Amino acid sequence: MINAKGGFTAIFLALTLLSVLVRADAPRYDGSVVVAVSSDPGGLNPAVTTQGGVHLICGSIFSGLVAHDFNLNPAPDLAERWEVSPDGRTYTFHLAPGAEFHDGVPLTSEDVRFTFEQLLLKYHSRTRTSIGDNLR
Repeated sequence: MINAKGGFTAIFLALTLLSVLVRADAPRYDGSVVVAVSSDPGGLNPAVTTQGGVHLICGSIFSGLVAHDFNLNPAPDLAERWEVSPDGRTYTFHLAPGAEFHDGVPLTSEDVRFTFEQLLLKYHSRTRTSIGDNLR
């Protein structure tokens, strides 16, 4: 025999599970993303900030040359395609036609070069450590 408290708990759990299953029928993409971070990110420039919270937010705001699909495979973003040299040391990115900044200014290869050489390599410690000596 189930007592009142146990019966209520069982019904509550069943309804909770049912509501999750009903909402899990299809993904929803309504244009909103809510990200909880444990502290103030301090700034939202991913080129010069290395705090973890910043990357959680900026990953939803800014595009990169390459993104990841739902299976975490590399996917086109600002670059529509890319090639890797046979020795694996040279990457050639082809920018997507119409790629632009948030203010509508077209993105150019010079902008990408500037970002790597003048921002990431100078101010972003993880980029400098991981690829700094290899970028020419």
